[in-house]
Amino acid sequence: FVASAIISNPVTYAHIHCAEALGVPLHLMFPQPWVPTKAFPHPLSCLPYDAPWSAANLVSYTTVDRLMWMSMEPCINSFRRQLRLEPVRLGEGGWNLVNDNCVPFACMFSPAVVPRPKDWPSHVDIVGDVRDSGPSEHRRRH
Repeated sequence: FVASAIISNPVTYAHIHCAEALGVPLHLMFPQPWVPTKAFPHPLSCLPYDAPWSAANLVSYTTVDRLMWMSMEPCINSFRRQLRLEPVRLGEGGWNLVNDNCVPFACMFSPAVVPRPKDWPSHVDIVGDVRDSGPSEHRRRH
C-alpha cells in the first residue's frame, strides 16, 4: 500500500507531518468550523456563539491552537524525528502549520446552518454533509 494523499480531520495533528514525510498532499475534512474567523469563536474556546463579528473570535483560534501546540509539541517533534523530519523549532509556528500552508479544508456542514464567513481563505470550502446516497449492504439485508 502506498498512499497518494492523506484525508484527515484537523485534530489528529500527525496528518501534516505524515504528508510531509510521504511527499503526498493533505486534505482536511471536519463537521465543525475549525478555521480562524471573526464570525464565531473556536469550538473549544468556551466563548459564546452569539458574539458579533469580532477580533475576540479570531483570537480564540490562535489561543486554542497555541495551547494545544504547547502540550503536543514534544510528542510531535519526537514523531517528526521518527519520520526523519527536522523538528518544528520555536518561532516556526508549529501551532499554525495547517493554516500557514493553506491546506485544503472541506467543512462538512450545510451553508444554511453555518454560512461561509467572508474572511475564510479560498482553500476552505463548505461542502455540506457527506454520506453515501446508495443503499448500504446493512440496509438491504435488514
